Amino acid sequence: VAIKQLDRLMDAFASVDNAGYILALVGEGGERERLENHAVQLGIRDQVHFAGFQFGASLYQWYDRADFSVLASNHEAFGAVVNESLALGCPVLASRYIGSLDFIDGTNGIVFDPLDPEAFRQALSEAMARFPRLLSATNIGGFCWTDKIKAKKSLVP
Repeated sequence: VAIKQLDRLMDAFASVDNAGYILALVGEGGERERLENHAVQLGIRDQVHFAGFQFGASLYQWYDRADFSVLASNHEAFGAVVNESLALGCPVLASRYIGSLDFIDGTNGIVFDPLDPEAFRQALSEAMARFPRLLSATNIGGFCWTDKIKAKKSLVP
């Protein structure tokens, strides 16, 4: 949905050194087609994975595999994504406009202004530098994140 500012996330992602990164968008809503087109326009469509609606163990796998999560909403009363991410050890890049900022202490995430494109870009670059890559697009311990996403894409109609 528009409040999540995913177009701004893609803009920031396209403007930083994102080599080797995959931007996984978890959730489903009426903005999907527009966001897919936006990714094409930015030239990052091959790096953006639309995971669709996830819950339970499937959702938790995304947090487990992520280098960090991003909640860029321009308004969010709480933002359960922050709580879920941190509970699973996933650092958070959190919008200053959400209600769950008390959980971010500087060691487990970064607070930023998603409405300021330069601040968003800087925060994303900082997160990429500060939160070490746990997995890369290469095979680590028999798990290849890129192959897993490609397999999921082939199952989506």
